[in-house]
Amino acid sequence: MDTSIARRRHADSYAAADTAAGLRFARRTRRMRALGLALALFAMAFGLHPDFSGPLAWTLLALTCVAWPHIAWDISRRSADPRRAELVNLQVDAVIGGAWIAAMGFNLLPSVLLLSMLWMGEFTAGGIRLLSRSLLLQALGACLFVGLVGARFSPYSDVNQVLACLPFLVVYPLAMSMLVRSLSQRVVRQKRQLENNARVDALTGLANRQHFERVATSVHARTQSRGGDATLLMIDVDGFKSVNDLEGHLAGDAILAAVAHALGDSVRAEDTPARYAGDEFIVVVPDAPLSTGIDIAERIRAAVAALPPGASGRRCSVSIGAAKLDDSMPALRDWIHAADQALYRSKRAGRNRVTAAENAVVPFRRVERLA
Repeated sequence: MDTSIARRRHADSYAAADTAAGLRFARRTRRMRALGLALALFAMAFGLHPDFSGPLAWTLLALTCVAWPHIAWDISRRSADPRRAELVNLQVDAVIGGAWIAAMGFNLLPSVLLLSMLWMGEFTAGGIRLLSRSLLLQALGACLFVGLVGARFSPYSDVNQVLACLPFLVVYPLAMSMLVRSLSQRVVRQKRQLENNARVDALTGLANRQHFERVATSVHARTQSRGGDATLLMIDVDGFKSVNDLEGHLAGDAILAAVAHALGDSVRAEDTPARYAGDEFIVVVPDAPLSTGIDIAERIRAAVAALPPGASGRRCSVSIGAAKLDDSMPALRDWIHAADQALYRSKRAGRNRVTAAENAVVPFRRVERLA
């Protein structure tokens, strides 16, 4: 029963997200439709063939250019699937546009102007597939007008018709460029956010384990091949399980966030602090001897010990193991294992302290063989 409820909730959340995205799409299309038709009103009014002008034509033109954008938005807004409804509206645009082109006697400049507006909107919304379908619908709209009303072929544009087209020719492409730029910037921001999510731990704001492993692998390979020093710090929050058990996970999360903040303030700019797993943190200290790593570890330990006590009055402390990279650690996991061994020596010695790895650290792979 609980599983089915959870599934329904997930389905509802996905449906709500799809609806919200569809409304955003319909809202963008509404703005461009309203702007484009308002600008095209003058060109279409001047482009109407004299045989088809009159009170009825002016009324229909006003409905098309002024009322239709709002009617289309209302249809999309009320639909259970706003995006699909808006795609249908775009196809209605195509039929209406084809009819008005025939009503203008296929006057060249206003017709091309109206077609370009329709094609830009349709291609932006649905790509070549929607554009191809709309071309057929535009031809259908023109054929319907010719069949019902008749046709007068008058492709030549006079000076007044050219002048009436100028506002559209200047403003609409600029507005479309601004929309495309806005969408491109949104895509860039979303890409950066995804990249950030892929390397940052959401709770602590530090690097996550995957990003740490990429950085540590690079530091390990560079130091092993070129020489130099590098230190790894493995950090564990003392008594963290009892905090979760006695005070709850929210209290535990608050402690982890506070420790992460103290850790970030205590390392150098070139160091990479990360959340390794649960209440364990790890720091890559590149281009630094063990003594520098121990100094940084002591700063971290002191900063955490100085944190104000939690709601229960309990103070926080960390145990830290420091391991210098040397030739006995051919793989990254050997280096991590050395720091982990040093960390557990800190735990066994009474916690809230820093311990350096011994020179004769048993590599992780050798431990596996012995086991």
